[in-house]
Amino acid sequence: MLATGLRLHRVPTLQVQNSGRLISDADAAAGDMAVGKWRPDFIAISESRKKIAILELCRPSDVRLERLEAAFQGKLAVYAPLLTALSSYTENGWTVQVLPWVVGARGLIQTCNMRNALEFLEVPHGKRQSVIDSTVQASIGALAFMNSMRFAARTTGISPTSLNSKADPPVLDLLSGRKRRAQNGQGDVGAIMMRWKKMAAAFRRQ
Repeated sequence: MLATGLRLHRVPTLQVQNSGRLISDADAAAGDMAVGKWRPDFIAISESRKKIAILELCRPSDVRLERLEAAFQGKLAVYAPLLTALSSYTENGWTVQVLPWVVGARGLIQTCNMRNALEFLEVPHGKRQSVIDSTVQASIGALAFMNSMRFAARTTGISPTSLNSKADPPVLDLLSGRKRRAQNGQGDVGAIMMRWKKMAAAFRRQ
């Protein structure tokens, strides 16, 4: 958040704690805390329209449809303290919204929530359905890719690096183009992708 250059107020630690985030003893003692180190997936700022959008991508299991709504509400709660941090903008006529972009692992979506997000972002009407369709296709494609990698690992004996673990870059990171280092000591995204490619090549040879 600091990198955006936005003016950020300190936020009551109780609000942050109620959002589901962990707080340090020092922040609890202080009574309020800075949120400049928080890292939403995307921040969209329009000075001419006086809008700030906080976009957070989420790809939950969609075995039950209720999980999509739970994931949506969860992201709203977790990032609600940022609305307080940005209150100087809303006090001056700006509109600030948290926009969870939720797509199930098998491509299920809540169309209404996506359309509301695209409306706030003022995406042209003619482009909105294609954005939603592309999101669904990307999620299904990612699931198919992951399944093929698991199958390749079983049939070729090449061991994937904990494909089910959060230590590897989640599919959402690959979809959004964000790159981050793996947290399990197995190397960065490039190295992991190289291993996946080797598994894919071995799978094709079968």
